[in-house]
Amino acid sequence: MKVFRRHKLLSIPYLLIYGACLCFFVDFSLNLIEVNHLKDYTKNDFSEVRGYTLLNYMIDYSRLKLVKFVITLMFSIMIYMSISKIWKFTKGNYFFTFVLLVTEFLFTTIPFQYIQYSVFLAKYKPGSEYTRSVFTQSFFTFVGEYIGECVLLLFLGCFASITHLQKNPDENQGQNEERLENLNNDDEVIPANTSRGLCDGMFWVFCFISLSSYVVLANVFAPSLLTLEQNAYIPIVNDNISGPSIRNLTNKVGFPISNVYISYSQRDTDSPNAYLVGVAEKKIFITETLMKVVDTPQLCAVVGHELGHYVHKDLITGMFVSIGLMLVTSLVIRYVTKKSLVDFGIPNEMPVAVILFVSSSLFKPLYSILLPFVNSLQRRFEYNADCFSAKLGYPIGEALTQLFKSVGQTFESAPVYSHYYDNHPLLSERIEGIKSCLAK
Repeated sequence: MKVFRRHKLLSIPYLLIYGACLCFFVDFSLNLIEVNHLKDYTKNDFSEVRGYTLLNYMIDYSRLKLVKFVITLMFSIMIYMSISKIWKFTKGNYFFTFVLLVTEFLFTTIPFQYIQYSVFLAKYKPGSEYTRSVFTQSFFTFVGEYIGECVLLLFLGCFASITHLQKNPDENQGQNEERLENLNNDDEVIPANTSRGLCDGMFWVFCFISLSSYVVLANVFAPSLLTLEQNAYIPIVNDNISGPSIRNLTNKVGFPISNVYISYSQRDTDSPNAYLVGVAEKKIFITETLMKVVDTPQLCAVVGHELGHYVHKDLITGMFVSIGLMLVTSLVIRYVTKKSLVDFGIPNEMPVAVILFVSSSLFKPLYSILLPFVNSLQRRFEYNADCFSAKLGYPIGEALTQLFKSVGQTFESAPVYSHYYDNHPLLSERIEGIKSCLAK
């Protein structure tokens, strides 16, 4: 019988390790560049103590992230090599997910969060500490994440049943146990006519439909969900100072003034910002903090920037980009289900929780490759929105400069770090972009 040979170093567990190492190399290298870049600033570069304090906090925090990357790499490899043991111990989708989330929470979240709050904030903001409220917030975030995972497992578990995720386990038991025995050898010998996986359905298609539907619904209903918080948002038309100027601006663009709100939400506290949400009914939210740090012309410039996103339909484009990422995720799920979980020592089962964990882990290195391209598109949106506001005659450059000064950030990240991680350009790049736009 004709056979072909496949080296075990190309099996999914090893691909997970390679991917974790790739993510570690990228994150560690770029953050090391960022630390060295920030260290080049001196105290003389700052006119306020607040800015210099923020710089030192960011340096220490970046160093902490370097340690976290090392711990996360070791933790990930340990988990990848123990998936079979964890599954045999838990023997259930929900318990398996719970164990993974708890170990991640204890190893890679709580220790570093404690250092961030009890050491760094206490150092740079005397009186700050790792309070019970911070831990409580982290705990409820963990609980919410677990509940969300359980809902996803329940939902996709139904799809797994419909699409026959596990195909004839008795028929494949012998061949999969034979593959499992061969994993201890350098090469795995597989008959050419052997099914490479247990999945004969279209589970990945249902995953794609589900994830894409979530993206669409989240974008469509975002304005309604945000305004559910009672007394947190009021129409800006009720503001006697800036309301008339904003009305003139929205009339120019054809955007309803009734869909521009001032946000008093706890979520937006201490955040001088404005943002556009919604792909169907679109709304602009202006934080109370922003209203306090800019004057009326600068406020109009910021709102004009958001209207630029509205005119250019950036949210719709961004939604389709997200759907594209969901397609990549679903194709990874297809790859895993076709390969089966034999390489992990799970020969005759296709548990949804394990499939999702392995698939999401395989997607991480792919996302690390796609991230700079996605951010490049987002940065282009920002340049175009700045240009739109500037051509309306509003001082968007002055507004952006004032926003950065208001939070004490008078320094910039390393360009290579910013271009990789940030979906907004550096302030200096945006100012140059505005000048180039007006010069055309």
